Amino acid sequence: MRYLRFAHIFIVILASLFCTNTFAQSHLLDEGISWELAVQRKQALSNLRYALEFSIPENKEEAVEGKETVFFDAKEPMDVILDFNESADKVHSVGYRKNPYGDGKVHSVSYRKTPYSDGKVKECKWMFVNGHIVIPKKYIRTGRNAIVIDFTAGNQGLNRRDGYVYTLFVPDRAHTVFPCFDQPNMKAVFSLTLEVPKSWSVAQNGYELTAADEGSLKRGGQKPAGKEGYKKQYFEINTPIPTYLFAFAAGEFKYQKYEEDGYEIGAYYRETDSLRIAQLPDIMHQVIFSLKWQEAFTGLKYPFPKYDLVILPGFQFGGMEHVGATFYNDNRLFLPPNPTPDEELRRTELISHETSHMWFGDAVTMNWFDDVWTKEVFANYFAAEITEPLFPNIDHELNWLRTYQGAAISQDRTEGRTSIRQPLSNMRYAGLIYNNIIYNKAPVMMRKMVKLMGKEAFQRGIQKYVAKYKYDNATWDDLIALLDAETTVDLRTFSREWVDTPMWPQRRAASYADAYDIDYYGYTALTPEQTDSLLAHFPTNGAQSMAAMMTLYENYLNRTIAAKPFISMMLRMAESSDPLTCSTAIKYLGEPLRELQLKDMPDEVVATESTIYALTTSHPLLSVRTQALRLLISRAVSPSVVDSLYILWQQNDSPLLSINDYMTLAYELAIRMPERAGSILSAQRQRITNPDRLAQFDFVSRAVSPSASERDSLFESLRQADNRRIEPWTLSVLYYLNHPLRDRESVKYIRPALELLPEIQRTGDIFFPEDWASNLLAGHRLPEAHQAVQEYLNAHPDLLPLLRNKVLQAAYLLKRSN
Repeated sequence: MRYLRFAHIFIVILASLFCTNTFAQSHLLDEGISWELAVQRKQALSNLRYALEFSIPENKEEAVEGKETVFFDAKEPMDVILDFNESADKVHSVGYRKNPYGDGKVHSVSYRKTPYSDGKVKECKWMFVNGHIVIPKKYIRTGRNAIVIDFTAGNQGLNRRDGYVYTLFVPDRAHTVFPCFDQPNMKAVFSLTLEVPKSWSVAQNGYELTAADEGSLKRGGQKPAGKEGYKKQYFEINTPIPTYLFAFAAGEFKYQKYEEDGYEIGAYYRETDSLRIAQLPDIMHQVIFSLKWQEAFTGLKYPFPKYDLVILPGFQFGGMEHVGATFYNDNRLFLPPNPTPDEELRRTELISHETSHMWFGDAVTMNWFDDVWTKEVFANYFAAEITEPLFPNIDHELNWLRTYQGAAISQDRTEGRTSIRQPLSNMRYAGLIYNNIIYNKAPVMMRKMVKLMGKEAFQRGIQKYVAKYKYDNATWDDLIALLDAETTVDLRTFSREWVDTPMWPQRRAASYADAYDIDYYGYTALTPEQTDSLLAHFPTNGAQSMAAMMTLYENYLNRTIAAKPFISMMLRMAESSDPLTCSTAIKYLGEPLRELQLKDMPDEVVATESTIYALTTSHPLLSVRTQALRLLISRAVSPSVVDSLYILWQQNDSPLLSINDYMTLAYELAIRMPERAGSILSAQRQRITNPDRLAQFDFVSRAVSPSASERDSLFESLRQADNRRIEPWTLSVLYYLNHPLRDRESVKYIRPALELLPEIQRTGDIFFPEDWASNLLAGHRLPEAHQAVQEYLNAHPDLLPLLRNKVLQAAYLLKRSN
């Protein structure tokens, strides 16, 4: 037990809870939310409403105080367990209302009726165990109940920055901030009161309320004044959502409203660059296009009251599909002045992905997080479908292969591969289920399934699915049952093979033509003769050409093709007129170039880097020039190319590079030119005008210091969770501390950084453990580094399998080199 607190009389509590044998020999009070607890609560409790109040100080170091009333219907008197992953002293009082409606009358079940009950609150005895508030059944009655809790909010799910704050509760972080039933199948409606500085704006799931909104404000219909310099704002969303989708952002934000074809959406942002802000109409248009597309496909109008987006600096993910207030990372939405087709496609795919979640994940939610992939498979499958008509000049079959199949293979080829559906015993491990398999292999599976059953039958099944489970929860098996009724294909067997098996198909090519089979998922081994034939008769069809490049890359990784001939082939493909083919070819050059550098082949390195540098000035496509330049910024070691990059940085006027590119170039030059590091970083800092980007630069630039002792101190500071709060910046620090050009110096960081993984998983957001391992090991190829990873794995045979998989995935290229 992490905490054990008794309110009032120990013996009374002990008798009321344990004499009933409620918790004996069970997992109900395990840390986190066990499956057993989730099942018990789902069966016993219903019709949830949270009436939440938070007072948020402008000073992020001051505590956030909260109060809530949790309304629910109980089938019978029972011990009720609420989740609150904080210390017991953060709970100030727990009470209940004998009359939860506050007016002495009998009410029918209603989401809107008197969310702020004024019935008298009576104090109750309660117990705190392992992050749970336990309320004895003597205080619970059959029918409507209201539990009132005063508390200090936890900070883990509150992302507090200078001048703003935002919540991020996926998958089980809501109960790090307020007591709740933190599981996806206990949907609720929410009322929210926020006390914030008067200059702040607030974005939330629902509409802001006024005194005229009947039954929505406290008795008397008046908004109580906030403390001096503060204001109170009231919000309500009356469509039921799970706790992980409840969200708000408050702070110094600008706001723009956009209207198109009867749709009205708004954007909250902190950006100051006028060129980036000017992209908002394009962004909003793509959101509305995605909304209309899904309405037409599903037959269901947008299922929530409003749609806003909140664009945040340093946001942990590309986006998060909060109902009515989708959060986005600023650098994923705001593109450079001359974006590459890759960047434009990624932004549109991100927007259509998050918008698709409004139907798949938000309106229809998985029952438990072992099926979290069901919302992601829909979001990415439909993202590709929605993006296609917006980019008529793109080869979308080619883009599908490189975007989804290529990303899935990058993890499926490793020893850390998983099945698409993974078992989950406790919500505390739900974040570890997220990976490229669920995001990218799952859509590959769905596309094959759609081809088997036909698009029309698939659409009919999907329309029945969203109609049947709107505002409810469903499993993958529920969907398969509906789709199965629309086709003669045995979808259940297909599903078992693709969804529940960690398969990595491998075959030997019958001929070189197998190398460009666009329908095959897996590794196709080529003989030297087949490789020669493929290179001599390389397909010109876009998708087949992409499939052939992917096959060659897998054969390079499996050492059936050496680095030098593979580089020659990719340089040839980089001369293509198709920007996506060129982009993939340039990306594939990174690892074999590193291999030449490690093998101390200076002539080959100089020749390769010089050829790549020539692309930055001679290629007819500007996007290819940019991508070649970015590859050299991260990989170049030959003196002539590094000098050219330094001159480019000094001039600071290349249309190929954005402000973020120049920041990266400054970091990389500081490592390559340690004697000039101070002047480079100082000059780059003077160029930055946006305060959020300046904070990012100051945070990250410490990792490229020429002083080993300063870097060691910086690494030590990462042991403290508070120093890892802004995760994208932290990951950049970890990468630069373990930069390829400092690999021998940084081997010492590997073991202690891996030892932190369980804490990283416990305190970080869903992608942080995987990204932590990846950024730690990305720059390492030496035997000593491989040995450090193996020693860690051998020393921890009981490491959680989901966490072990993250290490094995991240260590793939390191293992390959040894």
